[in-house]
Amino acid sequence: NCMPADARENHRGFWEPQQADWIAEQFAQGRRLDLRHLFFAAHVPPFHPEGYFERFFMFENGARQFYQWCEEYQLLAGFFGHIHQNLHWRHDNTEVIVMPSLNWNFQLQYGKPVKTAGGACRIIHVCENHIHEELIPVVLS
Repeated sequence: NCMPADARENHRGFWEPQQADWIAEQFAQGRRLDLRHLFFAAHVPPFHPEGYFERFFMFENGARQFYQWCEEYQLLAGFFGHIHQNLHWRHDNTEVIVMPSLNWNFQLQYGKPVKTAGGACRIIHVCENHIHEELIPVVLS
C-alpha cells in the first residue's frame, strides 16, 4: 500500500479501488470458508497519535477502509511496518501492530524523532480467540 517512489507524498499509505475490492473479496472468501482467524498485513499503517510524523501513515480514507474491514470481517490483527517505530493498539476487537525495524528506529525525545540504533522482532502466538505478542530486542553486529 505504498505510493510510487516518485509520488509527491510517497511515504503515505494508498491503494487503488481495484486493490481494495480484491482485499475485501479475500476477507469475504475467508468468512465463507469459515476460517477461524483473518489477518491484514500491509506496509504503511493507519495513523496513531504516538507516531512521530503524521505524513508517514495511510491517507485518512485508507485508514477508514481498514477499520471498516476490521469491523465487518472481525479481523484478529493487522500488521504494518514503514515508520521504524513500535506501536500497538486495539480497534474494537482487532489488534493493530506496527513492527519496529531490526536495525534502527525512531524514538520521540522532546517531541522530536531521534534515530536510534538497534531494533526488535515480534513473535506472535495465535490463540483460540486472540493473539499474544512478544517483542524481542535485537542487536545486529
